[in-house]
Amino acid sequence: DENGSILIERKGKIQTEEIIGKNIKGKLRVTWINDCTYTLKPTRRTRKLSGSGIPSNALLTVHIIEVNSNSCIQKTTSNFFDFTYTSEMKIVD
Repeated sequence: DENGSILIERKGKIQTEEIIGKNIKGKLRVTWINDCTYTLKPTRRTRKLSGSGIPSNALLTVHIIEVNSNSCIQKTTSNFFDFTYTSEMKIVD
């Protein structure tokens, strides 16, 4: 069941995320800090559309902690919400 899974597509410095089964899309700006860490900043339009009060300085920090042949394990934190989210990102063609 892929319901609730997120489809991510990256073109240059823009990452588009779509929650499968929910018709929710957002765009974020990607900035690489090093080979295993990058930040995601929601675009103004995404913050406005979300309706969830995402602050203008919102920033997600993603640390890649394990790399496998067709996936990676990553840990995500945020500067506006107290959480750490660990997930597996699978690479699809």
